[in-house]
Amino acid sequence: MNPQEQLINKIAQNKIDFELGLKLLLDNDQYNFQTLFTALNNYIINAIPNKTDYYSETYQTAINTIPLKSTFTSIVLLKTFRTKIAFAKLVLLPESENKKQ
Repeated sequence: MNPQEQLINKIAQNKIDFELGLKLLLDNDQYNFQTLFTALNNYIINAIPNKTDYYSETYQTAINTIPLKSTFTSIVLLKTFRTKIAFAKLVLLPESENKKQ
């Protein structure tokens, strides 16, 4: 597991505060949105227990507890579209959306 993956794991387990973890991810000299997005996409899709229903109650709870403003484009997309469609749209967002906090 690389350092970025280890940090994501610690954030997910609440071993590191979300705000601190996000800052560490975004401020890293090797930060690459595409790499980070791909890793998070894979983790989220793989964490969904029922692969036939990506819009489960568990997924909805996870989306609703993301500690970001509910008006951020990324959060609106996740709440509006089915999981795979939302992620396909997220990757197309302009670069200015990548580091919103």
